[in-house]
This record gives sequence, structure tokens and C-alpha cells, in this order.
Amino acid sequence: MAGNPIVDELEGRVKALLGSKAQFDPVGKKVNPPELEAHLNSTYAPAEGVTLSLKSAKATVGDSLTRGYDSGGDWSISDAWPAKLADLDSGATIVNLGRSGMTVDEIGIHVGALVLQCTVAGGSIPASGAVTVNIPAGVGWRPNRTWTFTGSLAGVPGTLTRTTTATTDLTFTRTNAGSVVPVSGSAPFIVDTQIDRWSTLILGVGRNNVSYDVKGSDASVAEHVIKGTQRLVDHLAPTVRRFLLWGTTTSTAETRGTPGHTTITAINAELASKYPLQFVDLRKYLVERAITDLGLTPTAGDQTAIANDTIPPQLMVPGDTIHLAKTVHPLMASFFEQQLARRDWIAPGKAIPTAPGQVTGVVVSGASKTLLVSWTKPASSPAPTSYELNYRAVGQTAWTSQSSTATSSAITSLANGTAHEVRVRAANGVGYGPWSDVVTGTPNAAVIPPLSGASQSWLAAGLTDADLLASWPSAVSGLNLANSGGAARPVVASESGVRFVRFDGIDDMLHHSSFAGTQPHTRVLRYRLQGTPQANRMLVGSTGTGTGGNSFSTLPAGATNYQINAGTALTSAPPAVPDTAWHTAIVVFNGASSVLAIDGVETVGDAGANAGVGIRLAAFSGSTPSTFTQMDVAALEILPYAADASQRAAIRSLYSSFYS
Repeated sequence: MAGNPIVDELEGRVKALLGSKAQFDPVGKKVNPPELEAHLNSTYAPAEGVTLSLKSAKATVGDSLTRGYDSGGDWSISDAWPAKLADLDSGATIVNLGRSGMTVDEIGIHVGALVLQCTVAGGSIPASGAVTVNIPAGVGWRPNRTWTFTGSLAGVPGTLTRTTTATTDLTFTRTNAGSVVPVSGSAPFIVDTQIDRWSTLILGVGRNNVSYDVKGSDASVAEHVIKGTQRLVDHLAPTVRRFLLWGTTTSTAETRGTPGHTTITAINAELASKYPLQFVDLRKYLVERAITDLGLTPTAGDQTAIANDTIPPQLMVPGDTIHLAKTVHPLMASFFEQQLARRDWIAPGKAIPTAPGQVTGVVVSGASKTLLVSWTKPASSPAPTSYELNYRAVGQTAWTSQSSTATSSAITSLANGTAHEVRVRAANGVGYGPWSDVVTGTPNAAVIPPLSGASQSWLAAGLTDADLLASWPSAVSGLNLANSGGAARPVVASESGVRFVRFDGIDDMLHHSSFAGTQPHTRVLRYRLQGTPQANRMLVGSTGTGTGGNSFSTLPAGATNYQINAGTALTSAPPAVPDTAWHTAIVVFNGASSVLAIDGVETVGDAGANAGVGIRLAAFSGSTPSTFTQMDVAALEILPYAADASQRAAIRSLYSSFYS
């Protein structure tokens, strides 16, 4: 088993915790290394001479993805995820050593892991000012970027500066004047920003290497970043080191198959292979889960990005393809906190996080084209942050998925009358819990009640074509559904979950001659036009007289088709071409005045006469109807009072919810 990194790591941990003579035999064993270490760390002290990284000191090392950056420059250090992690791991001191714009080698120099051996021009550091120093070739510098590092050379405090094009010739400038200091051969430049080598390390590097194709003297960017990462890990002092590696992330433009995506996924895959116990795939989490855990609704652009295995644009700083928005950084902190806690690398007293338990209490109820699903939140630490719902028609094999951050959700755009299976599972930063038991529900057209207080209600919901004539007269007293020419009568139909009666525009009409049109009263109609209407009236309020008025429609302006009493046209101009959308029309007769309202657009007319005693639909108001309207009617209701503005708004809202 020699050379197996998992076995080597486990054997090193066992020896560190139980003594140098302890052996780990992997043959036939199946263990979870983080839980094993958590148990041993809490039970045993390290063996003599063996050291462990500190849980109480953590260093976050990386580039702008760690430092915190957008187009305006570096953020306040308190805005980036390491500061948010400090809030979660309150027992630890967390130092943010991220530096925006740096490659893996530049980061190594910045924290002291890559020590530059400097040969001083002329063999001495002058008493004051600057001197050129030469370093070995092979450092992966970012193009066209100047860096200044503070530290000391041969015991002399000063700065080491790399200008935009320099590769081996840098400049050392001493801080204070003093004596000339001879330097024989080369001397190391020791930076001041040294990482605490006893810290637990959280490391993400390589983004700028990929962006600027920086590979030093190596064959590829990926190879160069892996070597630089190993150098940073090896710089840690303890015998048994605690560190998390997350590689780097793709930009929104680096989709599957692009060179950047290929390089970054290669880097992360190699880190996962080389450090299987320490690598955590932040990039995958951001692609697959973060947008749901933040409670955001994916846009079309987000969905395209996810399908192409890169980070959704909604998670990014606006206008930026690489840097994550400030609102995402607390989520990143939670991700790292859970990874640390699973390994027992966090402050004492923190519970080891677990994935959620099974979702229970799933209830599915049907509505029109919709299933309403609710469930009970399962126990877990941390609590669930999101839920995944699967649904499919009974008999199908493929599931459709949607997400929710609440313990309820509506599944829409389903076929009424088709039974569906539903299951739910919960998720947190640790992972997904098991699926709930499958529950079945059936979307059904809404059972639409009459308007409260209606004296007469004519509703198409629930009717079948066979009982059309039988049901309506029993629902509306005195209703006589007939036709004038003996052709086929209106039929009941459904579309998108809405039930209606269709008038074909040839000779069909609804004639309710015994309606008592006393004032005040309100008439409510839910209708839509089919094609170009022939009649100029939609709802007629008189019987046998064209001057009785009380009619309305949505035909072109110019005629008296909006009149509420004889010969008085209202001022509202209807659309020039009738549309085929559903509308709610309300006519109010109030003795002193009348109101016509279509979808909230209202106009006021004269008082209106009491002579009208009937109702007709889809017909001209002559004594012998000769022209008709091609239309669908879902509801006609009569209220024995004049509905005021708030009541009219409530009626429109209710109708929209039922008939949408």
C-alpha cells in the first residue's frame, strides 16, 4: 500500500495520536477519516515529538477571491468570507492573507513559502537607496504588474520590488540609511507577511495563473499551480498538518469545453487526487447549490451557466465574470465552517454538522393545474437551507425537479385530472438528506363558488356538455337557453383549466327574459372574444328594444356599444381590434349613476332606466336577433346592490384567481 496518499495520511495521523510505533492496517478496513480523527483528537493527546496544526489559529491564503474584491478595488477586510468565518468559528483567530491579483508563486512569496535567493549587484547593500538584485529564473510572475514585498535582506529591513516586465532582476530598497552591508553569494529575502506556520490553512490559488496563462518554467498552468500549492502546504510546520484546499473557480465565461474550464477542472481534479482528505470542491458547490441556498430564483442566464458547469451570473459582482458578490461570501464562510467542523478542526463546543434527516409529513393537494405541497422540516445541524422537490405523472420514469427554501411549494403548469407522484428532500451545507416517501396528488379545475351575496349566478365551472340545458335553468331561475334558427346550441368546453360555454357567433344566444332589472344592482361577466365579433353587444340588459341600452362590449370605438342607458355612450374608448384574452366586465346600476368597468378601467354614465327586465349574451339587442357574437363565457352573476370601487376590485381579484 506504499504511496497511497489516503493510507499515508491515515497512518501519519494514527502515529501522531497514538505513538510512533502504532500501525494502520488498511486491508479490509472501511473508515471515515474525518470522524476517525475527530474521535482520536478528542480522546488522546499527540505522542511525544509529534505536532498538530492549531485549531485556534487559521490562515486563509489566496488571491482576490479570498481577499475580497470588485471593480472598485479591495473590500473592507470585514466584508470577505474569512471575516464571516471568524463569526462562525469564534474561538479561533482567523487571518486573511489573500492578496488581489497574485499568481500562486507571488502568493508563495507573500506568505514566506517561496523564499527568493537574491544576488546583490556589486556584492553589497549600499548605505542608502536602492540596489538591483538577481533571483533565479522560473518564478511565475503576472504580466504587467508591479509588486512590492516588505521584509529584510541580509538582516537589512527594506522592500523588494518587481516591476511590470522584470523576471529575474528586482530592486531592493533599504528602509533606513546605515552602513554598507557586504553580501557574499546569495541571501534570502525574508518577508514580513509570514504565515503562522502552525495555523490551520485554507488555501485557494491559481485563478490569476489561468487568467494570464502564467506557468513559470513548467509545461502547463495546471502543473505549475499544483506545484505552487504543494509548496504552500509543505511550508506548514507541524508533523501532522491541518489544511483545506479548494483550488479555484471558473468565471461565468469559462463554460464546459473552453480552455479555462478545462484547466481549472484539471487543477481541482489533481488536488482532489493528491489530497483526498483535504480537498473541498467549492466550485462545484457554487455551480450546483449556492443559488438555491441563497433563496434566489435562477434566471435564464443562470440556468444556462449551470447547464454548462460554471457559476451562475447572479452570484457574481454585477458586470464581473470572476468575483463573487458580497452577498455570497457569508455562504462561502458557512461552506468552509461546515468542512472544518466535519474534521473537528473548529472551536471546541461546536457540533459536528450532519446532513438533514428524511422529510416527513408531506401533504399534496390539488388545485387547477397545480399541486400544493407542504412538509415538515427535518432535524439537522445546521438546519436545512433548501429543499428539492421531484414530481412526475404516474406511470412515468423521469422526474422533474424544482427547489424551495420554505417548507411548502406550488408545482404549476400541470394537466388537470392527471395524477402525479411527489417526493421531497432537504439540503444543507453538508449535503442532501434522504428522499421522503412518495405521495400522490391530482391537479383539478378549481371549484368556483358564486360571488358572496349574488342573487343569481350562472357558472360554467363543473358543467358538462350533456347537462348544459338541465343545469343552467336550475342555477338561474327562469333561464331559457335556446337558439333562434334551430342550429346547434352552445357547448361546454375547457382550456388551460378554465371551463366555459362557447357561443359560435352564428345564432346562439342566452336569453333570460324574466330577470327583474330594478336598481340598484350589479352585473358581472367573465368572457373572452373569439375572432372578430359580428354583434355590437356582449351583454344586453333589455328585452326586445334596441333603445333599452344597458349593453357593453369591447368592440371598436364609434358606436354606442358602451352605453348604459338609452342613447348615452360612455367616454372610454375600447381597443381598435378585439383581443382574445379573458376579461372581467362589471356594470353597476345605481339609480343616480352607472359604472362600466372592464379589467379595472372604469367610466361613469347616466342613471339608466328601470325598464330593462332581461339579459341576453352574445346577441344584438333587437326584438329578433340577427347578429351574434363569437365568444366564450365562464361566468355571469347578478348582485342585488351597487358594488362600490373596493367591492369591484375584490370581484376582479377573485375572478382572476379562479379564471386565470
